[in-house]
Amino acid sequence: MTGRISLLAFVAAGGAVQALPAMPAIEFWAVLFPGAVLASILIRLFLPAPWPTRILLPLWAGLLGLAITAARVEHRLNAALAAGNENKVARVELRIASLPRLSPDGRQFEADVISSMPEGMPGRILVSWQAPGWAGPYGRADRAPADFPDLIPGQVWRMALTLKTPVGRRNPHAFDYESHLFAQGIRATGSVRGQPRYLDTQAWASLEIIANRARHHVRAAMQPHLEGKRYGAVLLALSIGDQASVEPGDWQVFNRTGITHLVSISGSHVTMIAAMGGVLVFWIWRRMRWRGRYLAERMPAQVAAALGALCVAWLYCLLAGWGVPARRTFFMLAVLAAAYVLRMPLSASRLLIMVAFVVVLLDPWALLAGGFWLSFGAVGVLLASPGWWGQPVGEGQPDRLESVKRFFMRAAHLQLAITMALMPA
Repeated sequence: MTGRISLLAFVAAGGAVQALPAMPAIEFWAVLFPGAVLASILIRLFLPAPWPTRILLPLWAGLLGLAITAARVEHRLNAALAAGNENKVARVELRIASLPRLSPDGRQFEADVISSMPEGMPGRILVSWQAPGWAGPYGRADRAPADFPDLIPGQVWRMALTLKTPVGRRNPHAFDYESHLFAQGIRATGSVRGQPRYLDTQAWASLEIIANRARHHVRAAMQPHLEGKRYGAVLLALSIGDQASVEPGDWQVFNRTGITHLVSISGSHVTMIAAMGGVLVFWIWRRMRWRGRYLAERMPAQVAAALGALCVAWLYCLLAGWGVPARRTFFMLAVLAAAYVLRMPLSASRLLIMVAFVVVLLDPWALLAGGFWLSFGAVGVLLASPGWWGQPVGEGQPDRLESVKRFFMRAAHLQLAITMALMPA
């Protein structure tokens, strides 16, 4: 129990940093850590066992979460656009890092800055490339789609950009655009001026670029078959997590009917694909030989299937854009696979808390995403639901029809429980 409380303290401390109006000054840390050391000594001296361990582990886990998150926030705050470059045109050499968002009059993508003139550029920017004569989002007047080059992740371009620091509206009930970009590491936006020049392609620059290039090719193969289809954009969102083309009216319908988590890549999609991969590996592993011996004699087929399912889930999560629900599902499957391979018992609460800790450790800004709370909330409800209605006692073995009936009844109960629990959120 102490371990779970410690992990929760780390997660809660990371969330507390996100709520601060400003990062603590150096004087705060100069007082906090010596004070924590003194408190730890006093607790060890005056409290009987096992209370010191129960108090000190969560205390230091919370302090560690506070320090790590604050350090990462400070690092990101420092990677800002220089004040002298605000609303100025700069010549930038950049590499496309994300799957470009397509519209009839423009392209938008995240880019890694390789070099700039003048200097003082953040490492990651959001680039908007609008067609000549673009008159704003309401000025199309049914013009033909503009002609753009095929923008692929990994391409290197030289562009003239008008740079700005992202600023959100002050309306407290509006979407926090500035916070949204900050969580993605984007510290400046740029609008293209003139005609950019293509320089090179660095297809293997990073794992992110490799995954986004694969997403680009999948989208390019699907688009000819989806053009003009009412829900073509939804199919793209379901397959590769490309939600940019989904109409705002559709999002409103999905939100009000409670199926937003199903339209984007969710745990159910990843788990289904992983299960299919695991079953395939299990079937092959039991039948293949190497040097006269079955592979199952060298490694149990169940272990090979668990590892195979994990690999399939990782690849699919990369293809889906590595969002918060995909990350949560992958790490949950990773913890389950590790526990299965190592023969370690693992309760549902330990699994959920451990995965939340890993997600926040790798990305403290995941706490700002609604998908984090909806995703973990839904899984928590699923893990807790079987204890609410119990098991039938004193009944014989059900026949096939009764088993099917119970399966669908339980599925309906689970969906109702998730709907009611997540309705406030």
